[in-house]
Amino acid sequence: MKKLIYGGLFFVITGSMVISCKKKIIETSTQTNLKNELNHLDQNIPLISNPYPETDYLVNVDDADDEKINKQLFEIGLIIRKLLTDNRYNEIIIEEAKNHDNNCISIEKFIIAANPLKLDEHIPIFNKLRQLIENADLTHRSTNPEKIGEVENYIPSIFVVNANIADYSKKPIISAGTYVNSSLPGLEKYDEYIVAWYPNINGGFTEFLISEKTAMTTTHPIFIVDNAEESITLRDRSDIDYLEPEQLKNQETSWYASKEYQINHRYESFGKSEFCITGAHITEDGSVWLICKRDNGTYNTWKEISKVHKNNIGVLLNHWEQFCNNNVTPLNSNYIFWNTYERDWAKSNKDLGQATRNGKTIYLYGRRKYSNDWYAYHPSQLNNNPVDLNTIYWSWAKWHNNSKGKFRIWRIQP
Repeated sequence: MKKLIYGGLFFVITGSMVISCKKKIIETSTQTNLKNELNHLDQNIPLISNPYPETDYLVNVDDADDEKINKQLFEIGLIIRKLLTDNRYNEIIIEEAKNHDNNCISIEKFIIAANPLKLDEHIPIFNKLRQLIENADLTHRSTNPEKIGEVENYIPSIFVVNANIADYSKKPIISAGTYVNSSLPGLEKYDEYIVAWYPNINGGFTEFLISEKTAMTTTHPIFIVDNAEESITLRDRSDIDYLEPEQLKNQETSWYASKEYQINHRYESFGKSEFCITGAHITEDGSVWLICKRDNGTYNTWKEISKVHKNNIGVLLNHWEQFCNNNVTPLNSNYIFWNTYERDWAKSNKDLGQATRNGKTIYLYGRRKYSNDWYAYHPSQLNNNPVDLNTIYWSWAKWHNNSKGKFRIWRIQP
């Protein structure tokens, strides 16, 4: 213990405080050194050094196919990052990604589109990349209890996670989409962070950890090597205008919320499960309204219900969450479609089903690693399962159960 008198004030400094101060100084010094190594990285991006080899995060003893895909995406990432630091490819990647609902461009299409721009020194890299994707095996046997063993097929792609705000002129931040294993010592606070690379002044790459918040607010393009669904990657973006509700909490028909929920299956290898919901409302006149209202009052195509600890898998939990505030009268001609899923922010949108009513077709998606990481409905069954508004209204609530869990929607009367 140390005593300090400063400006007439008396302070006691314990050993733990000294260690804490030293740790902060070391962390600050490390970040400063990393910044000095880099080529024009925005100063507001925190540089968190990765304390473990990235290969330590690729292992999955419970899912051999997942480990296989992790390792292949990592290998592709090590090669393609040598190309993606050339800003001339930015526009090709970003503009093509914007054309699709998953913000992806297949690597095969990238190679073709980039051909007129490639430099002579890039030819060997393109040849190696082409060889890798031609031999890639991105098949995955589903771990979903209702689709166990079903073979999922993916194509190697570049996912532009911040396509709407990415600045073509800036060097991109590149990743193989590798999540940090937050169960390792010292990484507990980095759950849901991924490993990223940025070119340094020595001609190599500086490796650091990046969060969703940073990735979604920086204007450096974020390019993630991804296992994408082929159908979405090749299909044009769906032209649907999702509107914020105009009339809320109709005093005659009330509004709707969820409370009880339970997930019986864990798709995550480590960390908490991000139990999320997506949905949309087709009105009587064929308009499409959003239903997911965030805590800050904004509407979006999805929101998080809860982060579920592995010890709570199979446990009935309680948490009130807004489900839909929209005016849904008359009940027989307004339709709400929804699905729940395990969300992975650094993975591209995958299909959660489509539905058609009142002359309008809607498409639901969720960012997740594998197509079958859903909880409520198989995507092919979404059209058959609009919310049973009549039952919920007259019976006050309705359970939605299957082998993967439970979810209860309530009528809330003003």
